[in-house]
Amino acid sequence: MRTHAGVAVALTLLSTAAIAQDSQLEAVKRARDHVDQARKAVIMSSDECALELAGGIGHQAEKLDKFLAGKQPVPSLEDVVTNLKAAQTIAAKDNCGIRFSAEVADALTELDNAIHLAVKKGSTTPAAQAVAPGSAVELFTEAGSTFVRAGSSSGLNVGDKLQLLSNPIGRNGDRRVVGSASLLEVWNDKSRVEIDAAGKKAKAKVARMPSK
Repeated sequence: MRTHAGVAVALTLLSTAAIAQDSQLEAVKRARDHVDQARKAVIMSSDECALELAGGIGHQAEKLDKFLAGKQPVPSLEDVVTNLKAAQTIAAKDNCGIRFSAEVADALTELDNAIHLAVKKGSTTPAAQAVAPGSAVELFTEAGSTFVRAGSSSGLNVGDKLQLLSNPIGRNGDRRVVGSASLLEVWNDKSRVEIDAAGKKAKAKVARMPSK
């Protein structure tokens, strides 16, 4: 009897986990639909900020597609939330449309639900180690874009600017500021950046974290 009872409990737990996973995927699918509608809303807009927002929203849609295909972990949803909130702020400041903001708000609600379900069923991963304020971080390229090895876990946000540093100079290994990098997208442990002309000319390989 105990064996049968144990099997029954195990099957119940597996069934509950499966239901939670299905619910999570459905929430992400609904969020994906809202993100697509938000992108269409700004594409149809004549506002100057529409093109920038459409591109950013398109990247978030790609991340959700990867999550649905099983190629991205749960923390990737938190990165999408961070970037959608940043897009919402830009839209509000530049008056890019009520429909866009409404669709993004609905997407955020669905993603919050999906993340809650993930935590509830124990789908967690170790948090990325935070990079200390004022410290140097490496720049690297991936798929034609430039990134810095620091993200939301270190307090970075879309729109932040990092100083770009030269190679060590002299006996003390001092570095001088040679340019700047603007954060375009932020993940948990990395950020996609745009390097200014001075930074490109200097071929900077290191950035400095803000002294917050």
